[in-house]
Amino acid sequence: MEQATLNLRREMVEPCRVKLGIEVPAETVQKTFAKILGDFRKHGRIDGFRPGKTPEALLRRHYGARMQEEAQRTLIQESTDAAVKQEKLTPETQPRLEDAATVQLRDGAPFSYTVTFDVAPEVILPDYRAFNVSRAEAAVPETTVDQTIQEWIQRRASFTKTEREARADDMLKVSWFGTLAEPLAAGEEVPERSRYILENQDGWLVMKSPEIIPGATAAMLGAKAGEERTFTVVFPDNYFVKALIGRSASYSVIVKEVQEPEQVQLTDEMAKQYGHKDAGEMKTAVASYLGREVEMKQREAMRRELMGQLLMVPEFPLPPAVLGRQEVDTFVRLYNEELRNGRKDAEVQADQEKLMAKAKDIARQDLRRHYILTAVAEAEKVGVTYEDLGNAVTTMAKMQNTAPKALYKQLEESGRLGALFEHLRETKAVDQLLTICKINGQEQKKAELAAAPTV
Repeated sequence: MEQATLNLRREMVEPCRVKLGIEVPAETVQKTFAKILGDFRKHGRIDGFRPGKTPEALLRRHYGARMQEEAQRTLIQESTDAAVKQEKLTPETQPRLEDAATVQLRDGAPFSYTVTFDVAPEVILPDYRAFNVSRAEAAVPETTVDQTIQEWIQRRASFTKTEREARADDMLKVSWFGTLAEPLAAGEEVPERSRYILENQDGWLVMKSPEIIPGATAAMLGAKAGEERTFTVVFPDNYFVKALIGRSASYSVIVKEVQEPEQVQLTDEMAKQYGHKDAGEMKTAVASYLGREVEMKQREAMRRELMGQLLMVPEFPLPPAVLGRQEVDTFVRLYNEELRNGRKDAEVQADQEKLMAKAKDIARQDLRRHYILTAVAEAEKVGVTYEDLGNAVTTMAKMQNTAPKALYKQLEESGRLGALFEHLRETKAVDQLLTICKINGQEQKKAELAAAPTV
């Protein structure tokens, strides 16, 4: 359908929402009807007539309603596409027919209807080329390399029984019993698999982080076999048993044995056991690994700092339908996370209002970030190639232990391939900014810090 054949009336009914009145000329309507009639004449089946030989009046009598419906569907689809292109608009939502109950299509007469849809906001970007981003020191001290190797060795060291008092890094054979300061409320309980936290016979307590019982290492320092110690703990906000977070408990711990770790130093023979030529080569490999970790953290810190400056752009409206959908998706994600963390469905439902408020805040921030980075990508002509997409799917497939082709098909069928595409584009946009903004006050001309997209 030619764009010039349409009469259009455009109205911005609210920020980021367009109402488009479209009138299709009678000539175009007649041509569409003629095409639909030809299709039904070719494929329609009426007793007594061969396909393609049925009279038009008889076809209209048998298939009139279906022909009318097909012609209207075709005209709306084709003319809406043409109108959007003519107005240079990019819908963020599927155009919705506003007057579906009253719209009428008549052969030989103009056809008018109205659609509404959301469009992307206009984002006024700051002069991001003038941004200053700090870069921390990335060198890894030799002492850190040595400490890492020693910790790694000690994690694999064996333990032997000792008669001395308990020290840091020891392992104690103990029995313990914990009593909560306040009993759990009705409906609350410690999961069966975690009840050993409050009562355990002949278990093992390692005298270093991460601690099974918070504060136990400090409380048990100096204890000897046969000794009983009591202490009080408060379970922190990040404790892995949700029912115990923030609660206080009194513990009684009886020491059965104290075992000390074997003191082992790195040797050439030990290095060979792990695929290295000698201890020196192993230290070099560990230093390289730690260096990559530091660089990765450095790069992520720079990205966060850069995004912090980008997000300071003035507020702009967000497409209402897109925002609403994002809020619902975020709420569902948060709800399911609460259930996976051990909370009961009734508890989460009781907090729905609070959870929805949190979801709305996160959704607005995420959507705002998306449109800012989209504007950057368009300004810098950042694109995503099929190779980029393929590499990302391959990386994801390795992490999920599945075939890349199977994962690609799964992403495509579930509609998540588009989200992956947008994620890659946004990541590349930030990487592009890191090559042109000022780092520690100096122009960074080369893309030395641009990383492969994070999946």
